[in-house]
Amino acid sequence: MRHAKHEHTQNEIAMMEFFYRLTSNKKMQVMFTNIEELHLQFNQLTILPNEIGNFTQLKMLLLYRNELQCLPKEIGQLMNLESLVLSDNKLTELPHEIGNLVNLKSLKLYNNRLKKLPDEIVYLTNLVDFIIDENSNLILTEIQKRFIEKLMHNGCNVVVDKDLFIRF
Repeated sequence: MRHAKHEHTQNEIAMMEFFYRLTSNKKMQVMFTNIEELHLQFNQLTILPNEIGNFTQLKMLLLYRNELQCLPKEIGQLMNLESLVLSDNKLTELPHEIGNLVNLKSLKLYNNRLKKLPDEIVYLTNLVDFIIDENSNLILTEIQKRFIEKLMHNGCNVVVDKDLFIRF
């Protein structure tokens, strides 16, 4: 019996080759790991390579309007990240390592398929933009609800579905 294989798009293959070249060639690695912005939106990507964790100087990562269903745990190595835009994908959950991104100021997750957020989301206390609406199956824990209320009280621009706080 044959197993169905995931067919990678040409964009995905090119991106995987790009990441491979960056991480396998020392000269390229030195040049490109200092990148502060990476724009990968509108590429129909279904995966983000683990090597994303090598881009430790990233401050902005734009991945909106793709087909991402999950993120690698290596995303948590991007300690300098200030803006992460993951809107308009097919994410159902986020890795726990997202809580390592303590310098994050903007996290946009709207229009995904999120069912829950990792508990570690509460470590993102520097957020000034937190957009999580249009995730109709998202359920928050009480701790996460209090965290969001605290963000709002501190002036963070929080956008949530109006019934999010009553879902259970």
